[in-house]
Amino acid sequence: MPLVTGIGCIAALPAKCLEMGPPPPNLQAHLVSGGVPGREVQKVVKMARERADEYRLVADPDHRAAVVAAARRLGFGYAVRNGTNSGVVVYNNRFLRDSDWAGWLHALINVTSRGFYGDQTALSVALGRSDVDARRAASAEKERLRFDAPP
Repeated sequence: MPLVTGIGCIAALPAKCLEMGPPPPNLQAHLVSGGVPGREVQKVVKMARERADEYRLVADPDHRAAVVAAARRLGFGYAVRNGTNSGVVVYNNRFLRDSDWAGWLHALINVTSRGFYGDQTALSVALGRSDVDARRAASAEKERLRFDAPP
């Protein structure tokens, strides 16, 4: 059973998927020339655009630079980590208090005038701060997350 000293959550997307940026302009033509059926092409293009927009704080290089700068202002490093599902999250409240988690989220919201797409995106982006001990379980059913015992 993983020990949660920071935040425990369910793994969702690999970091590479979050950093990819917007789909290339020729994605649709590339898929069609590769033999992908028309209906599927539209689905793939739509999903790629939605992912890039939802995770814009790390997908867009300028926004990602602003996220890194926000972490640096607070005295931390930053790296894009795997995305998470926000349906099951275990928080160590002592960590949240001691790390000024609310201040960190506030700094991230101010990176762009559009803020976050939603809670899952906010959590996925926020977990990249270097001091966050984020434990990711493959699924809620397969693994249990627990806190460390208070001193």
